[in-house]
Amino acid sequence: MDMRQKDTTPKEDWHRLNKEINETVIRWNKDHPKMPNYLDLHWMTVYGALCFVEKELLGEPETLQVETGVGKNSKLSMPRIKMSILKTRWRGYTVRVHEENPGVLVMEKKKKKEWQRW
Repeated sequence: MDMRQKDTTPKEDWHRLNKEINETVIRWNKDHPKMPNYLDLHWMTVYGALCFVEKELLGEPETLQVETGVGKNSKLSMPRIKMSILKTRWRGYTVRVHEENPGVLVMEKKKKKEWQRW
């Protein structure tokens, strides 16, 4: 889509397209998992990615690896999804950048005593 079209495309269409893209990425993750407890969030919206991560954490995995990328396809090369996940307080989980792959975040379940103090 030509960027000039964004100004003329109705907002409802943008919301519908974003929803379809997010749902497609979620389906792809379910149908083609790279490994257990691993999400590839490439091409999702920030909102869609945060909702997907939150839903997956409801299953209380010990560890969840989240591939966000490093921002090569983002405006100003800023990894918006990665930054949003790092800024969010995920109750019961710590978040860190993977030691070997800076495009992956590792979310680890805290020991119960650590997070009940909040």
